[in-house]
Amino acid sequence: MDGERPRRDRRVKALLTVEGLTKAYPGVVANDRVDFDIVEGEIHALLGENGAGKSTLVKMIYGLAQPDAGRMTLRGQPYA
Repeated sequence: MDGERPRRDRRVKALLTVEGLTKAYPGVVANDRVDFDIVEGEIHALLGENGAGKSTLVKMIYGLAQPDAGRMTLRGQPYA
C-alpha cells in the first residue's frame, strides 16, 4: 500500500467512516491518522501485535476514549 485510501463506489454509503483518528499517550502514539469505512455487509478484523493500538481504536469507536484528532461519522452524521 502506498498510503492512499482505496476508492469505493460513492453510491454505497458507509455506516461508519473514520478519518484521521489519532490517539497518543505520554511517550507513545497508539493510533496515528487511522482511516477506514465500514459498509453494510462487509466484514472487518483488527490485527496487530500487542501494543499496536487495537483496543484504543475500539475504545474510541465506542466512546470510551476521546481521540486527540480526527473525526467519525455514523450514517453520515458526526459521531463522537
